[in-house]
Amino acid sequence: MKTVNRSRNNNKRKTTLRRAAMAGAVLLLLVACAAVIFKVRPGWKFIIKDYFQRRSEKSRCETVSAESVSVTEEELLALAQRDRVQVIFDRSMLLINADHLLAGGSGADTDPAPDIAFYRDTDVLMNTCIMDPYASLAAAVKERTGEPLYVRSAYRSAEEQEEESEQSGDRAQAVGASEHQAGLALDVYVPYYAGSGFIKCPAGQFVNAECWRYGFIIRYPYFGKAETGIGYEPWHIRYVGVPHAELMYRNSWTLEKYLEILPADGYLRFGEYLITRQSGDTFSIPASYTSAVISPDNCGGYVMTFRCGS
Repeated sequence: MKTVNRSRNNNKRKTTLRRAAMAGAVLLLLVACAAVIFKVRPGWKFIIKDYFQRRSEKSRCETVSAESVSVTEEELLALAQRDRVQVIFDRSMLLINADHLLAGGSGADTDPAPDIAFYRDTDVLMNTCIMDPYASLAAAVKERTGEPLYVRSAYRSAEEQEEESEQSGDRAQAVGASEHQAGLALDVYVPYYAGSGFIKCPAGQFVNAECWRYGFIIRYPYFGKAETGIGYEPWHIRYVGVPHAELMYRNSWTLEKYLEILPADGYLRFGEYLITRQSGDTFSIPASYTSAVISPDNCGGYVMTFRCGS
């Protein structure tokens, strides 16, 4: 009987060892395959790392009420005349896509809007609200990676957008549906790495992972095609400003999704910021704040961002 039991135990040990060996071999094979894939497709390694990092660093925000006052649209637009606080009006939160065309963007070419200007000592036209943030981002890329960041495409007139659409086909937006026409989007690159190849280099990965710190988002992220209708474009950055870029990045929200969740009744509180999206004849704004940025949303309303800290 003891001999039989020993035989059975030996067989069990052998079976366990064989299974462990097979599992180890499969694991080694998977690791080897992953190493080959990451070497051939370095962008995939970044995307996987970025996905898990986003999941672990979600930003908490909540809808709150605050003591508010009611103002008309005329009074809202006159807030910048007040001396006690800094109020900036820009177009940083415009939603521009196939369903929300840029006003005046579907006709003949016209002169650039007043907020379009040349970037520093270059011939690159962009929206004035993104100039300083882009300069800071480009400096950070140079410092962290040693690579100079260049702009392949920035502001486009309606005529230029039509030409781009004709040349690039489905890869370019129709006239009126492109953020480039508002000067809010930049197609960036570094030497030898442009377009989809941008994510393969350290500079591209830095931009994709860190541009939110400077108020930019990857407008068409790898997870957002169902909402944006456009596949992953790691080279296409869009300015939305602080703190919106951080909220969108950390919570994996596209611009479309983010605008949907902004409350019209009350405020989204994030740190020292109160954010609301409202439309209509009158608007509720905090009774007290230290600075504000107000932008039309291209949907008939405004996104209002109030800073209430010191």
